Amino acid sequence: MIRSFLIVSVLISVCLSAPTTVYDNSLAAGFDDYSWATHSLTCTTVVHSSQYSISMDVEGYQGLYFYYAAGFSPVSIQSLNFWYNSGSNGVTSLSVALISASTAVGTVSLSSFTIPANSWTYISIPISQFNIQNSISQLNGLWFQDTTGASTSVGTVYIDDLAFTLSNIQVSYNATVTLDFSKLGNTINPYIFGVSFGDASQIKNVGYTINRWGGNSATRYSWDYDTQNKANDWYFENYPNTNAHPELLPFNSSSDSFILDTINNGAVPILTLPLIGWTPKDRTFTQSFSVAKYGAQQQSDPYNSDAGNGILLNGNKVVNDPHDTSKQVTVQYSIDFVNHVKQIYSNIQFLQLDNEIVLWSSTHRDVHPLPVGYDEFWNVTVTSAAPLKNAFPNSLIYSPSTWGWCDIYYSGKDNCATGSDSQAHNNVPVLQWFLQQLAAYKQAHNVELVDYLDLHWYPQATNVFSSDESALTQGVRLRSLRALYDPTYVDESWIARVINLLPTIKGWISQYAPWLKLAVSEYNYGDGTITSMLAQAEVLSIFAREGVDSACRWTAPTSGSIIELAYKMYLNYDGKGGKVTGTYVNTTVTSPMPDVINSITAYSFRDNNNVYITLFNKDALNTWSITLNNLQNNAGTYKLYSLNATSTAVSLLASGNVNGQTLSLSLASYSFNLLVVPINKGATSGSTSTTITTGSSASTSHTTSTSSSSTSGTTQTTSTGSSTGTTSTTAKPSHTDSALLSHATTTPPIAYLTVLLLLFIIATLTF
Repeated sequence: MIRSFLIVSVLISVCLSAPTTVYDNSLAAGFDDYSWATHSLTCTTVVHSSQYSISMDVEGYQGLYFYYAAGFSPVSIQSLNFWYNSGSNGVTSLSVALISASTAVGTVSLSSFTIPANSWTYISIPISQFNIQNSISQLNGLWFQDTTGASTSVGTVYIDDLAFTLSNIQVSYNATVTLDFSKLGNTINPYIFGVSFGDASQIKNVGYTINRWGGNSATRYSWDYDTQNKANDWYFENYPNTNAHPELLPFNSSSDSFILDTINNGAVPILTLPLIGWTPKDRTFTQSFSVAKYGAQQQSDPYNSDAGNGILLNGNKVVNDPHDTSKQVTVQYSIDFVNHVKQIYSNIQFLQLDNEIVLWSSTHRDVHPLPVGYDEFWNVTVTSAAPLKNAFPNSLIYSPSTWGWCDIYYSGKDNCATGSDSQAHNNVPVLQWFLQQLAAYKQAHNVELVDYLDLHWYPQATNVFSSDESALTQGVRLRSLRALYDPTYVDESWIARVINLLPTIKGWISQYAPWLKLAVSEYNYGDGTITSMLAQAEVLSIFAREGVDSACRWTAPTSGSIIELAYKMYLNYDGKGGKVTGTYVNTTVTSPMPDVINSITAYSFRDNNNVYITLFNKDALNTWSITLNNLQNNAGTYKLYSLNATSTAVSLLASGNVNGQTLSLSLASYSFNLLVVPINKGATSGSTSTTITTGSSASTSHTTSTSSSSTSGTTQTTSTGSSTGTTSTTAKPSHTDSALLSHATTTPPIAYLTVLLLLFIIATLTF
């Protein structure tokens, strides 16, 4: 038991200066054109200087938007300057806005200036005139937007020589990472390092702990014919899985191979059971919405013209006969499935009750066209879990496998809004109501029907769950992680409200069904490159801190990808089996700059031997130099591992004796870092601090510091070198069974300027 209070502090400073030029004959380097107005960056008809100017048609709230991914501080700007020509119509009905996180945070109207028609006017707007709040620490661009909303163009305007004048103030951002060993939290459950449909080599190479057989096609998987219906993912067609010896079925099926490959390579399978009541009737290629039978439809399979999408040319939905593809089954079919599996392996530990039940009426509308309400949502569990528990008392049940935010709060009948179904159930959120039913069932029957409350989670902001690594998506992807835990973060998607997912669900579990564990058996934060990796890496630390008990990424990362390396950092960081384990240590990141949470995050865990600190630099621009002074730990050698945009393996970035040495590091931008510090079980109390500085000394700075005692020692400097490199984009797999999954990889370049961080001190561990 730890009785002492230990602080590890890291002082980080970084400087973000604004670019000088935005447009001068062309858009300046670092800016992207995200304009939604009709415009040209190469106008030659009306030009102030040089060859080109910017032209813009003014109408319908349209705008010019120049996005700067690297970001810059408003304090680094003195003014925004440009030449403006209001055209023959003398149009001044534009607002000029500075942008942070895709939101206008300071706006000035051009109508407040005296601007003659059809001539060039020089405009200089002081930064103070934008009235930007002090809480805004980073800007990401600017836009010019029509304010009339006119349905037709009110004229064409022209802009040239667009630039910032910089202030003489250099801004430093400082953050302190503090570990408090007197406040311990959840212990990492190794089952959070799971995937869906990992193959044998991936499981063996990476060490994934759980491998899930699931997804939409698992709802319609025929285990006896080894055939799946692809449902809405692909024209509602039956696909027999490749099988060299179909005469041996149900043995040697794809599900048999999946389970044996999983177990033989050290992972535990989750088996999704088909409970929708219909399953493929044989091994033939058939379709639910035959064009020949039901008529021409709006879309057809490009490889099978008889397979329609079930929507007639007039927009009406086809009313089909489910027997075209399927046979009716009961829960006994799933019991028989498990009994079959037990013939090839004696025990199947985890059973999942189907997949995303509330979406049955859309994903599987050919066999379940009616929306799922509260009562059916519950009945699927109670009518299947009870007999499964009776037949397999040693197996653990996952349910109800919600698909996202909507079916946490609303039933399918209410279509993601308050409606008659919720009103009939006292307007209690549907998942909360589900937990109430579990509690009532236990009280009545002394049976815990479900062991893992199971969620699926896909961030809903545009392109976050994709391979897109454009600058705008990168920022939103990394910020969207906050929806998992932050009670102040408003989701940047159509949800547009605070989600605070994991604490909310954990609170409901504690209130109604405290025996339950929490699972997230499907999630994905992107199949791209650098920010997809950073998001994947950080979500694992979030799951560990928040007490998630089981998690499976959809699907296993592509072999050799940087996302796969994120898992390796946790499961084999040193190539010798080193794993991040232990109990969460309260870790805070503080800074005078309020936006630090979107730049630096940190999580710490301790076991009996080491402290593991995962540090995330989510700044695309800066290299952070780090100096660690007077570390009070004589137990051995610290090691710092890192992944960045150019990584092809987990690299040991730095190491050294932590006995009173000073250590300087240079870490790349957009990087995931793991610091492993051995615990000195006999250490005496003390305090240390770590100072990190970037750039020249600031005339004005914001700093946070801690006291430290100095001990002389050796100095070691390690640099990652250039952070510029190439990245790759992975095509997003369809949300379907593994038998037909494929990943294609291409490699476009993305340049990054470097970054990061860290570190700290340890003192006072008394047992």
